[in-house]
Amino acid sequence: RLTYKGVENHANSKIALLKLSEDDRFCLSFSMGFVASVWQILVPIYLGAPLFIYPKNVLKNTLFLFDCIDNDKVSLISLIPNQLHAYCIVLEKRKKLPLEYLRRIILTGEKLEANVVRLFKQMYPNIQLINAYGQSECCDDTFHYLIPEIFDGDDVPIGSPIQNIAYVVLDGDGFRCHTGISGELLITGDCLANGYIDAEDENLSKFIFYNGVKYFKTGDLVRVIDGNLLFLGRIDNQFKVRGVRIEPEEIEHVIENYPGIEWCLVLSSKINTRAEAVLVCGYVAGQEVNINSLRQYMKSYLSEYKIPTLFYRLEKIPRLINGKIDRIAVTSRILKNIIDNEQYLLESEKKNKTKEVVKNEIVSFMGLASDVHDMSLVDMGVDSMSYIELVVYLEKEYDFEFDDDFLVYSRFSSIDELVDYVCGKIK
Repeated sequence: RLTYKGVENHANSKIALLKLSEDDRFCLSFSMGFVASVWQILVPIYLGAPLFIYPKNVLKNTLFLFDCIDNDKVSLISLIPNQLHAYCIVLEKRKKLPLEYLRRIILTGEKLEANVVRLFKQMYPNIQLINAYGQSECCDDTFHYLIPEIFDGDDVPIGSPIQNIAYVVLDGDGFRCHTGISGELLITGDCLANGYIDAEDENLSKFIFYNGVKYFKTGDLVRVIDGNLLFLGRIDNQFKVRGVRIEPEEIEHVIENYPGIEWCLVLSSKINTRAEAVLVCGYVAGQEVNINSLRQYMKSYLSEYKIPTLFYRLEKIPRLINGKIDRIAVTSRILKNIIDNEQYLLESEKKNKTKEVVKNEIVSFMGLASDVHDMSLVDMGVDSMSYIELVVYLEKEYDFEFDDDFLVYSRFSSIDELVDYVCGKIK
């Protein structure tokens, strides 16, 4: 339940922060079913400025959308970071649009990656990029960061709060976090909505009082760096592996900086018969990635326990209708891969264990060295009599019969070949 005070405060904050006027030209870039569309409608009305409304087929196609805003001389647009990234990729195969009237782009809805900023700035250095952060419960954007023309940071901050907004960052025990320490972001002020409709339990858990003031618990992990807030990820995305708390966004950031990888998701899952969960990564890449090289690369930036055990390549990034990443669908696909491979892993582990047992039996029975691998049975001193004794022993021990062709010890070039043969006969 949005409040007029919250919606009006947000619209006026946009006007003041970006110095908007009746000379600006706006477009409605989000469906009216999303809170981000509200200010896009109100601000032009407040200013008496033109607002361009495009059909759904244009909004769903980033190239069409940029063509339209270029033709209509739009000066400000709000996009999801993925849309901007898609436009930059398209420009690698298409002539760059002039966009001479576009002065500002607001990025909102999901985390903005630094590589997207640099990629766009290389093409359009004079267009201002603004990283915006907010939520429906706070009437949309509550923080803005005006990205400098030359940006060389590893992470893009979400900046500082808009007018009539305050915030606190609390640790897991409810105490304020010092600068540089991560914690949950709580927001208060004119932005607060009146809560969820017919969801009293959720209202009590999300809208809480801290030091006598009502706040909204965002569920987002942040920390303050140089006076700006840095978004780290969702608290409910955290998990523990081997008793250590893991922030998957930290791992994903490293993986996505590896050459060839476009996007990834790291999650925790139990696989095979292991008692403890392990880290699993699903990634999207234009070509095959050498996982061993990727692991070595990750060791330069992360502790060993933060390197995923399994990696799965996905065909594409599943997205919701609003363009945001469908994390649930991605998680389902990764877990399906785990289930599909689990039987193979179990059989492979069983096979390896059987091989080890059989080899130890043969080595012990023949009185051979335990480290023999490639030596032939002849070179190890095995003769016809000792080999036949071994055959009788193995047939009795494992309840099978040697094929006639394999009753001659010279049939095997090494003890490992003999082990493979026996394991293949065991039921």
